[in-house]
Amino acid sequence: MLNITSIENALYAWVHGISNITTIFARPNAPRPTASYVLINILQSTPKSIAEHQETLLIDDSIDVDYSTVEELFVTINVYYDDAYQIATKLKDSLGRVTIQDELYAAGLGYNNTSEVREISEEINKKFEQRAQFDCFFFVRSIDEENIETIRKIEIENELDGTTKVVTHPDD
Repeated sequence: MLNITSIENALYAWVHGISNITTIFARPNAPRPTASYVLINILQSTPKSIAEHQETLLIDDSIDVDYSTVEELFVTINVYYDDAYQIATKLKDSLGRVTIQDELYAAGLGYNNTSEVREISEEINKKFEQRAQFDCFFFVRSIDEENIETIRKIEIENELDGTTKVVTHPDD
């Protein structure tokens, strides 16, 4: 399971820290800001490795199992209104900074690569709206865990003679 809260917090800190303008996440029916803003959209996560697991036998004879998978996270960054292309380019270029990569890595995001910045401005309501967009690809580790309890009691029913045999854990 991905820690989406941690990922969103790290992406927000990076984007807002570099752009210094309103930064929002793509949400259904969310209001659209009227001034310059950056929209972050986390689109998909694709497994890039076979799930690994590690078991730990606990004192109560149960087993903790930790699962881990490396995934590629696809994120789009969209900039709207004034200086959209320049801000998008500044954000993309900032991913080359060691300090930015370290901050993202601390939240579990390993920077992989980006697309080119695309200028996607268009006319809306007879006005020209500046827009720019680029895609980011990060590696993340999806982690899950479960506890498998030890079998404490087994009942074996003999259907031929109707007897039942009960086997219990030696500690019970």
